[in-house]
Amino acid sequence: MKTALVTGSSRGIGFACAAALLRDGWRVVLSGRTESEKLRQAAAALGAEYCAADLRDAAQVDALLRFSGTPEALVCCAGVAHYG
Repeated sequence: MKTALVTGSSRGIGFACAAALLRDGWRVVLSGRTESEKLRQAAAALGAEYCAADLRDAAQVDALLRFSGTPEALVCCAGVAHYG
């Protein structure tokens, strides 16, 4: 089974991408920068897996890859809004 790692998947486009991958038979790992009940609930609702990891931290990236294995697909949907 192919594995997809999806960032920014608690809602919107990331959630829809994760759902589509699952429907197509992929193993999906949702990831967010910090522990998040919202992402944990999204993973449970979809039947996906969840692992928090700040992708700016090499040790956390290593832990994420140990959890997920080497993904065949990476979907980056994390977004940050800045008003100023």
